Amino acid sequence: MDASTHEAMAMWAANAITSFSIYLTFTFAYLTAAYLAGTKLTVYQVFVVSTLYTAGALISLASVISNLELYTVLLNQDEVLLSSITFSGEFWIYSITPLFMVGIGVSLSFMWYIRHPKTE
Repeated sequence: MDASTHEAMAMWAANAITSFSIYLTFTFAYLTAAYLAGTKLTVYQVFVVSTLYTAGALISLASVISNLELYTVLLNQDEVLLSSITFSGEFWIYSITPLFMVGIGVSLSFMWYIRHPKTE
């Protein structure tokens, strides 16, 4: 495998990490907005914010998956490199989707619980 292929692999891996970081940024911004202003928002505002958050998170997921798939294609071309990596790109492709979905679900339910507190 030549140097340009290794550079491409590093680029795809870095792009996947960047996309995951963007997802984390979206998530913490949404959770902060829910905590600080969730009870003051109208139903329409909650719908818009939740839709934008969900769309942004799913776009980040699609970006992570596409970058990891490209990384995996290049990784599978080099047997020595492939045998030296414990968790290959395929592992991350299959494990990242549930992580994103659980994060989205928990965030949306957090907004729900902030807006509908239990009264005892």
